[in-house]
Amino acid sequence: EHLPKTVSDVIVGSFDSITTTIQWFLIYMTHHPDVQKKCRQEIHKFMGEDGCDVSDIDRSKLAYTQATIMEVQRVANIVPMPPCHTSDKDTHINGYFIPKNTAIMTNMDSLMMGPEVGDDPIEFRPERFLTEDGRPFYPKWFLPFSTGKLVSL
Repeated sequence: EHLPKTVSDVIVGSFDSITTTIQWFLIYMTHHPDVQKKCRQEIHKFMGEDGCDVSDIDRSKLAYTQATIMEVQRVANIVPMPPCHTSDKDTHINGYFIPKNTAIMTNMDSLMMGPEVGDDPIEFRPERFLTEDGRPFYPKWFLPFSTGKLVSL
């Protein structure tokens, strides 16, 4: 009975987050031509000037481009109000009592702009998602779509 609505929510939510990421990516590339140039060079290096099927490329080869997309998702906060979660039992978090069946919302801005990000959270810097040897990495605080069990949807 609830399956069609759930499937619809997942599809619409996925489409919206993808289009929002693309829109913000284009805006940030306009404002950061140096980053745009690095992404373009990296893509041409592995796709060639004539292009190829993107699915044939190993994503790890596009480390800087991948890091740039992640940085866009972080700075733009593409899903500022993710779905609510509900506490399934009475609990305490950081000294606060949370009764059973309480709606819990994640403050995504505090995750993406918090001190864990570094001393320059408002600065657009894709390198924060690269290791010293240039590989992409995914810090625990990077949750662009949501938190908890729904994050995998």
